[in-house]
Amino acid sequence: VLEVSVFGEDNAILGEMVCAKVRLTNEEPSKEFRAKLKSYCFTKLDRFKVPAKIMVVSETLHNSRFKISRRGS
Repeated sequence: VLEVSVFGEDNAILGEMVCAKVRLTNEEPSKEFRAKLKSYCFTKLDRFKVPAKIMVVSETLHNSRFKISRRGS
């Protein structure tokens, strides 16, 4: 994992859910990576803190001022 951005996204049922954008150092099948990341998070975090939605992205996650962009779009 090269970069991660975690943010809340509106959800009709829960109010808000935890989402994560992940940029990888090495290419890996995203379905397998998501499963590994979720299982790792379940061992380290409380259940409500585990990202419900994980997006693997190729673009950088920080802006021109080197701050991590935490928006879902």
